Amino acid sequence: MRPAKLIFGFLLFVSLVINVVLYVKFRSRRPIIKVNGENISKKDVDDYLEQQNPNVKAIMVERVLVKSEAVKQGIWPTEQEITDTYNEKKETDWQFARKVNTNPWMEAEEKSAIQYDLARHRLLTKDVQVDDAMLKDEYDIYKGDYDTPDKARLHLALLFRKAPVADVKAMLEKVPQQAPADIVRAFPGQVVFLGDKDVFTIKRVFGKSAPSPQLEALFSLKPGEVKEFPAEELKALGAQTILARMVEVVPGKAADFNDPKTHEKLRMAASLRRGKPWQEKMSMLWNNADFWSEDPSDKGNVEMMFFPDRAAAATPKQ
Repeated sequence: MRPAKLIFGFLLFVSLVINVVLYVKFRSRRPIIKVNGENISKKDVDDYLEQQNPNVKAIMVERVLVKSEAVKQGIWPTEQEITDTYNEKKETDWQFARKVNTNPWMEAEEKSAIQYDLARHRLLTKDVQVDDAMLKDEYDIYKGDYDTPDKARLHLALLFRKAPVADVKAMLEKVPQQAPADIVRAFPGQVVFLGDKDVFTIKRVFGKSAPSPQLEALFSLKPGEVKEFPAEELKALGAQTILARMVEVVPGKAADFNDPKTHEKLRMAASLRRGKPWQEKMSMLWNNADFWSEDPSDKGNVEMMFFPDRAAAATPKQ
């Protein structure tokens, strides 16, 4: 009876493996979209994305190498660090904010890119030795990068051609204040508010004037006050003028040299200026990697993406 049980158990195991393989294949090929009777499978989408970005395998391999090494060294960025950096980028880069707000599915990938960039920086700087004198030099030379800047937070309305400027301005000056969304609804296709959640932030280096008189004038506005600015640089996009309504001015402050976050920023920046290039670090990670792929050509292709100079040197000259 025992041999029969072993054979039965083996056949059951084989059957299970076959069913798993068939399920995975079915899952990748089953329709996830159907248009006019035509099916689009997950495999169709994956194949298309790989064709559009042939570097995708190298990108994914690099991310695995970066994460595994950063986790091993205890320097993998936390979720809070990523969220803080992401929110700061949204606040100060209106184009980035508009992109992720109108395409919310991009948030995860943008946060992932921030996480891997920070991990790369930490891998490059972890073993670079810098002393307090170097940190002081870093602060003195690049002071504006570490002080908290003054911030003018505004409702910044971009008016396109033929938009009734006087009417839009009247709505902005109305008390109680009209929400930007209400103004956009009142003038569909004629008004756009820039910034994250309709709040546009302008930074001014602490202790200094803004880069232009027009921007400096914004910092003198009182909450609720409205000012008009020419939209010269945006006229090619059909812009007519810009109206700014002050929300608040948030004063900046000098960096505290002893604050742990400031100290870490200074250390990383000073280390990056003195550290080795990323290609050297990547070469070490790649050389120590345990790599396998079902496609035998993947290793050479990925290596070519990582080190094109090395691949060119290895190619026989004609």
